[in-house]
Amino acid sequence: MFVVEARTRTSRKLLDEFDFYSSGPRWSADGQSVVAAYRGAVVKIDVPSGSITQLSNRSLKSPQIGPDGALWALERLGKMRSDSTNRLVRHLDGTWTDYEFARSVNSFDVHPRSGLVVVGVEGMGLYLIDGSTGFRRNLTSDRSDAAPSWSPSGSFVALVRGYRDLAVLRVPEHLQ
Repeated sequence: MFVVEARTRTSRKLLDEFDFYSSGPRWSADGQSVVAAYRGAVVKIDVPSGSITQLSNRSLKSPQIGPDGALWALERLGKMRSDSTNRLVRHLDGTWTDYEFARSVNSFDVHPRSGLVVVGVEGMGLYLIDGSTGFRRNLTSDRSDAAPSWSPSGSFVALVRGYRDLAVLRVPEHLQ
């Protein structure tokens, strides 16, 4: 994994043996660090210094850090098979919380300010989860909705609908 300075186009290596498909590297909200799965663990890389801090020794996919410092990720249930399912997990202050659904969680994204999580559940649509209370609510019921991503403002969710179309939903302020 490399970081590239846009103005000078110079690159610097952050990690060796990087596996993009399992790690899903994500920038922190302040733009100073990157969180990624690395060698069977989750690490936070301070980009200016290059220092690496292990956040978890669990093998997780697509890790993200919420604005409250919580680690969110997908954890595979069962053996590595095509029919294995994923659940959403959260780690904060030494405590793990599991969010399981009737079907596999295929993707998620953490709201840039509130920490509200939008979750794509295979064949069930999108859900919102309040990380502080655990309250869940259905956002969409279209079974093909997947790959949700919050806008930088946190007012919209972009998603894939119908396995090929891009859709954008405005999320009411009372839900943010």
